[in-house]
Amino acid sequence: MRKKECLAPAKSSNANMVFRKLVSMEGYDLGIIGASYDGTLEDAVEVAKKITAQMYAEYPSVSNGESVIRVTDSTGKAKWRISPNFRHVDEIGRPPTPLEKRLIAEGLLTV
Repeated sequence: MRKKECLAPAKSSNANMVFRKLVSMEGYDLGIIGASYDGTLEDAVEVAKKITAQMYAEYPSVSNGESVIRVTDSTGKAKWRISPNFRHVDEIGRPPTPLEKRLIAEGLLTV
């Protein structure tokens, strides 16, 4: 699978980038697309929406739910995950809240 062009030119590091790992409805890895953002979570969500539009335009067999969105911080470390519907932004590596622990134990939430 050839690499696709990103909305933004490649940077020398992965700092302040939004990435989407593309997976087909059949579970096949289709690649990764990404673009830079200005360092704010608001812009990260907007960029995630733009690369999602790119995803649908270039990969008709893509699975929205299986194609995860990750956001790096200013050091290039994966810091945030954005839900496929853009409604939730969670910090990667933070401990679960008491409610999340209960939902996980009840099988109602996966992490």
